[in-house]
Amino acid sequence: MKDRLGDRLISISIITGMHADRFVGAKPRSGDLGILGSLDPTAVDQAACDLVWGLKPDEARKLSLREKIDSGYLQLECLEGIGSGSRAYRLVRI
Repeated sequence: MKDRLGDRLISISIITGMHADRFVGAKPRSGDLGILGSLDPTAVDQAACDLVWGLKPDEARKLSLREKIDSGYLQLECLEGIGSGSRAYRLVRI
């Protein structure tokens, strides 16, 4: 892998035993949702939030400040804002 990836890191999120409290507009999923991986840690965290909360991008933008903090979306907005990565991703099921 070192030959193929060089000095880049792989970010992996394993989403198992998930349970999230519902809030207005969100349709949280629970249980074992899968394993996500990316070379971009912000993208993999965005994909995890989207899998858990089931929100479309326009729905997530309309969340209150408290809901954005509690769901993780505010942190992702800030990470992208400071250039830590991109929230864009492509989900590939294998």
